[in-house]
Amino acid sequence: MEDLALTNITLYKRDMGFFQHKTIVKPGRDGEAQFRLRVPKTHQKTVFSTVRVRGPGSISTTFGRKRQDLAKKQQRGQYNFSLDGSFAKFLSDSKGYHYRFSYDDRADPVEGCLVMMEREMIPEGDKLREEQYLVFLTGTVLERFHLKKMRRLEILDEVMAQKLASFLALRSQDIVPEPEEDDTADIIIKVSNLDGSETIPDSARELEVSYICPLNS
Repeated sequence: MEDLALTNITLYKRDMGFFQHKTIVKPGRDGEAQFRLRVPKTHQKTVFSTVRVRGPGSISTTFGRKRQDLAKKQQRGQYNFSLDGSFAKFLSDSKGYHYRFSYDDRADPVEGCLVMMEREMIPEGDKLREEQYLVFLTGTVLERFHLKKMRRLEILDEVMAQKLASFLALRSQDIVPEPEEDDTADIIIKVSNLDGSETIPDSARELEVSYICPLNS
């Protein structure tokens, strides 16, 4: 995304200015191009209400930084997986689902429905050590398994597995370093449906963005 450079300022009375940004649009392979214009946050209302965009192709303008919250990305009814990265937390939040897992004290894999998680505090000198157990319904029997002895847990519910995969995909998109807070707001200009022909003169590819803004910014 290219930042639009300031090309001209016309001075008005009362410390106001008419700002103009211009560039020649060079379409990408998809026939689109995007530009960013940063304006002072303290005057963003004035800028947003007076901004005018003129250029080739189809133009769409987005005001302000659009940061999607992960919870808003998830579809209605999607399982609310934990974000803390804890295996124990994930399992404690997924009660009622069926799993198959290997267990250190069992020769064969165990299958069952997760019922609950239990925590037990074990005295260790002058401190307490927490041990975590999971209770599964295996057939008609409730059995307790030590979390540390569980290996290779397999999700048997297809819908649950699909939701987890979708969540992880969204989460990977969401793990992007947030830009440092500054005193500017963004205007994003997207130009699409551009003609990539080399015979079109630069004058027909010119993008101009103008707005009014106080000079004491």
